[in-house]
Amino acid sequence: MKVLQKIPDDFDHVIFDFSYGFPSYGRDFLDASALLYNGSHCDCYVDYRNRPSWSSPVFKAIRHSGPAGGYGRKRGIQRIDVHLKEMPQYIDKVFFTLSSWDSPSIANYDSPSLHFYDARHPETQLCSDRMSRAIHQQAIIMCCLYRERNEWRVISLGTGSSGNTKRENYCYLKYTISSIIQRGLR
Repeated sequence: MKVLQKIPDDFDHVIFDFSYGFPSYGRDFLDASALLYNGSHCDCYVDYRNRPSWSSPVFKAIRHSGPAGGYGRKRGIQRIDVHLKEMPQYIDKVFFTLSSWDSPSIANYDSPSLHFYDARHPETQLCSDRMSRAIHQQAIIMCCLYRERNEWRVISLGTGSSGNTKRENYCYLKYTISSIIQRGLR
């Protein structure tokens, strides 16, 4: 694991921006998700169909763009907006994941691209991974924002896992994240 950087105090709005080409065999989707943790407990997750309700404590803190796009597009696109200053104090980790819908492997998708940046300065990447290597897993835990002594940090992970959003099958992703937390985020 590599701590990429400490997030400056003046950062508030960070964006996890993801795009990919559809597999050669037809329409299949990659989904971006955020799993929010309080210590080692997954408090909630946000994906294209599970967005916080207005009564949720994380409602103002995190937004998902919704489904990847229609059939007229050549690339799927998803975006997760996070407002750090709105994040409830008890949330100390946000894990960003990518998972395939039907495919057993993320390697089947063309040129997945991730950009993670401050909304005010999209040219300054907090985490960017052009995933040129074939990942023969169903999901990848890309990176984690974590809070330590009231300071946010971003760590690059790139850890493969099973699990996906198709059947809200997050148990495998949570298991992999639990192992990451147990090893430590430093």
